[in-house]
Amino acid sequence: MRRFIIEQSDTNITPHSGLALVGAAINQQTQLVQQLDGAIPLRHGIPHSDLIKSYLGLLSMGKNDFEAIQAMVDDDFFKGALDIERVPCADRLRQRMDERAKSYLPAIVQASIDFLISTQAAITPLAMGHVPLDADVTPFDNSGSQKEGVSFTYKFYTAQCGDDV
Repeated sequence: MRRFIIEQSDTNITPHSGLALVGAAINQQTQLVQQLDGAIPLRHGIPHSDLIKSYLGLLSMGKNDFEAIQAMVDDDFFKGALDIERVPCADRLRQRMDERAKSYLPAIVQASIDFLISTQAAITPLAMGHVPLDADVTPFDNSGSQKEGVSFTYKFYTAQCGDDV
């Protein structure tokens, strides 16, 4: 994996420089690549790990639509930061996620657990035994959009699937 030196600068190098940390977390603190590529057969095409790391990169930049990957296809920093050989096009990303999302889930869950353990994240239960979870449940008004998976929120806004939690 390519190593990056992080320095303070007055120059704006890239708007998504945090991807270097995301890539390091995935590649150094988890076995996601080995679990995905070793457990799920693939005859040809983009490795499962590159596909998932591409989507995780999008999510870490606050983008959850498949079309957003198009801007990253030729972005050398995106590829280098996440240690990706080939970034999938939007259609390929959508197709593979539709076909294999359930088979990816065990490896992703295990990678989340591995990350928490390897970083020794402090998980402290509240007095009643519950563990707090920070989650953004803000529904965005997507009225009139052409996005996939759009439905109404409890306030009758049109929200993208997953916004209305």
